[in-house]
Amino acid sequence: MQPYHPEAVLIEDFITRCLAEDIGTGDVTTLACIDPTSRSKGKLLVKDVGIIAGIELAEAIFRHVDPTVEFEFFHRDGDAVHDGDVAFFVECHTHALL
Repeated sequence: MQPYHPEAVLIEDFITRCLAEDIGTGDVTTLACIDPTSRSKGKLLVKDVGIIAGIELAEAIFRHVDPTVEFEFFHRDGDAVHDGDVAFFVECHTHALL
C-alpha cells in the first residue's frame, strides 16, 4: 500500500486545472496531423548555469497526460547544472510531447 501524501492530491488537481485551461479539447493541428499511436523522444537541454527545478513536476505532468511515458534522468530538482547538460530524456506518445 502506498503512503498517502496530501500534497500529491493538490499537485494532481493543479495539473488537471492547468492542462484544462491550456489544452482544452486538444490541439487541432496535432489531432489532425499526428497518428495518436505514434511515439516520440525528447530531451530537456540546459541552456545556462544554475540550479535545476521543476523536474519532478514535469514528470508528474507527463505521467498525467501519458501514463506510458518513460524517463531517463540525469539530474534531479536541486542539482547544479551547466550549459549543455541534459536533465532528462523522455519517450511518450507524440501527442503528449507536443
